[in-house]
Amino acid sequence: MTSTALRAVPAEVVNDTTSDSKLRYIIMFGAPLVAGIALYWYMGRRTETKNKVSSVPKKDIRAEAQKKIDDQINSQDPKERATGFKNKGNNLFKVRKYKEAIECYSEAIKVCPIDKVDMLSTFYQNRAAAYENLNMVDNVLQDCTKAIELNNKYSKAYFRRAKAFEEKGELQKCVEDATVCAVLEQFQHANALQLADKVLKSFASQRAKEIFSTRKPDLPASSFIRNFLKSFCEDPVIHDLEAKRRNEPSAASGPPSGYDLALQDLLEEKWDQVEGHCTEEIRQEHDKEKLEKALLLRAGLCVLSGRIDDAERDVDTLLSRENVNVKVRVNALIKKATAEVHREQYEQALATFEKAVGLDPNNADIYLHRGQIYLLLDQVDQTLRNLELSASLRPDFVSANAQLAYSKYNFGKRFNDAQAEKEARAMFKTCMEKFPNAAEVYFLYAQLFNEQQQLGEAEKYFKKFIELEPRDALGWVHLGIVTVQSGQRDKGVEMMMKAIEIEPKCQFAYETLSTFLMQIERSEEAVKMIEKGIELAQSEGEIAHLIALKLSSEVQNVAMQRLGN
Repeated sequence: MTSTALRAVPAEVVNDTTSDSKLRYIIMFGAPLVAGIALYWYMGRRTETKNKVSSVPKKDIRAEAQKKIDDQINSQDPKERATGFKNKGNNLFKVRKYKEAIECYSEAIKVCPIDKVDMLSTFYQNRAAAYENLNMVDNVLQDCTKAIELNNKYSKAYFRRAKAFEEKGELQKCVEDATVCAVLEQFQHANALQLADKVLKSFASQRAKEIFSTRKPDLPASSFIRNFLKSFCEDPVIHDLEAKRRNEPSAASGPPSGYDLALQDLLEEKWDQVEGHCTEEIRQEHDKEKLEKALLLRAGLCVLSGRIDDAERDVDTLLSRENVNVKVRVNALIKKATAEVHREQYEQALATFEKAVGLDPNNADIYLHRGQIYLLLDQVDQTLRNLELSASLRPDFVSANAQLAYSKYNFGKRFNDAQAEKEARAMFKTCMEKFPNAAEVYFLYAQLFNEQQQLGEAEKYFKKFIELEPRDALGWVHLGIVTVQSGQRDKGVEMMMKAIEIEPKCQFAYETLSTFLMQIERSEEAVKMIEKGIELAQSEGEIAHLIALKLSSEVQNVAMQRLGN
């Protein structure tokens, strides 16, 4: 029995130990009867009370209440006088006489002893409420600020000031106050939480637009570029790259062309030089086939650096040419669809993929990349169907096989399909047998174990990934996450820092580390990491996400400082 229930039971029953069995008997067998008696008793009491209240004229009640307020106002006690003015103001507020209410609250503030800070805080907050109803936003801000200075845990004042800051367009301050209010109310203040979330998104979106419009495009981390290149098995540029890697003799004679030099740049991972050599090939116009491949390669780099207009320009130039090799044309369509996804033009992207299918229905690249779009759109059947088709067309295509296994596992887990999960595990084992040196397989298999909280197995396979791809920062980031989850916090942080050391341009490393630092209340360090992540972000959406993360961290700092934690 709860304390509330005990308070509802008469003391004599609580103290009478012999009544326990009687109570149980009534509860078990006499509930309908007791309920009926209780109902009649309640109705009778309500009628009796109603009659008593009705016997007192409303005019007399109002007069009595007014006399009490007048007595308070005329009192010689300053505290009593202040309370009287406040009560009079409250009555005027209820009937929407806000100007008169403000006068009363001002009098209350004037006569209140300065050491009665809680009372003064309430008066200022009440006056702010009246100002709010008159749309006098600056006055609301002033009075809420005064109320908070007097009582820094006054949640109502924080929320009212948050709304005023939103009205003034001071969005960061709005989020700060709404968050402090939510903290004070133990996150039970739904309106404060909704306001903070709404304004946080608005602020982040607004700032992201400003930053992205002035952002100088840059290529992402090396691991990102390498993984992008590995996601194509039918790309003629990748075929040329692999031939060069194997030192196959070239049919061309004379000095290397711009396209040849671009391939060499890819081999040596001199990413910043690739575009210049592609441009050189395009300007020379000596070799039709190399020119078209140079356009294709340059378009891919533009997509990676977030220069979507430039990417589409190269792709459209390529698609407008006659007698283009079908593999080149299809890959150009895939890159065009990727650019459209960057713009969140999903229907357009899917239509572009359909054009590619019409040209080369047995091209495995189409289905891998279209499957990823369907995954973004959360279309489960289409995702699996496309990945399965890609893997069946090219059984030697590592990305298609690994991503199919991982997607099948994820969907099985999501929909409680044990058979799908079992099949996914078997597919991973087959992948490891077929592709023993394919790092992507071990990475995704490690992810599977991490999601199941089988941390030992996850650690084992992330380490295998790092062994195969020691220059890929993502392995160190995820190994750091697993290490933190295993209870080795400092060691996990070291691994994330190692990731940044390996790849200073790895945005994911900064974002992950910042999130973890926020959780352990190292907010200032977290903000620095997020700022670096914002510098590296490749799209407006990524920037907005990171700005929201940064503001959340800063707000956490503000809340702790204001509340003395």
